[in-house]
Formats: sequence, C-alpha cells, structure tokens
Amino acid sequence: MFEPFVYRGRLVEWRYAGNCRVDLDLGFGVALPGKIVDLAGVHCPFPSEEEGAIPSGAHGAALDFSNQFMPPGSKVILKVSRGAGNRWLAEIALAGNTVAGTVNEALVRAGHATRDEPERHDD
Repeated sequence: MFEPFVYRGRLVEWRYAGNCRVDLDLGFGVALPGKIVDLAGVHCPFPSEEEGAIPSGAHGAALDFSNQFMPPGSKVILKVSRGAGNRWLAEIALAGNTVAGTVNEALVRAGHATRDEPERHDD
C-alpha cells in the first residue's frame, strides 16, 4: 500500500478551487518549485469554457473561498498521495494552524465542494 508523504511548502496560486501550484520543500535541501497539486478527497466546481479568464458562479465562489482560507504566499503542509496519471493529490493545511484544518474539509463544510473517493494507485 502506498503511504502518503508529508511536505512543507508555500502556496503560489490557486488555479481553480480544487487545484493549486505549490513550491515544495522535499527536505535535505531539495526543492520542487511550481508543483501542480489537486485536492484529495473532494470535488470542486471546475471553470467552464464560457467563463474564460473571469471566474463566476459556483466556480468563482469556491475559488474566492480557497483564496480567503489559504491566500497565495501561505506556508502550508501537504499530505501527498498519487492519483491517476501520477497526479499529486494532497490534503493541504496552513502550517502552524491546527485549528483551521485542511482547505479540503473547509471547502466541504462551506458547501463549495463535495466529498469524493480518493484515486489511489498502488504500483
């Protein structure tokens, strides 16, 4: 069974409510800048083609929530596993803030996401 890894990092940007770019610290002086990560265990609204570059509707509200809960530049802790196609799936929490929980759970509690079965692939 593939066990998740825990990394520290800095949130660069939210691409949409369930997908972000993170600068990761892999330890031992090794960094992985700009890694794209999907939120594990949740399904968030995805931008439609009609929206273009300006988020609106359910997607816009969920993206605004993600940006407010965990603004770009935040120090974060990621519990990472691997999904289909070697996508990185993560539960993401603010570093040093155990009270707020993960952005994954916060999106579900606020009604901006639904729970989803995690995609795990053991090789």
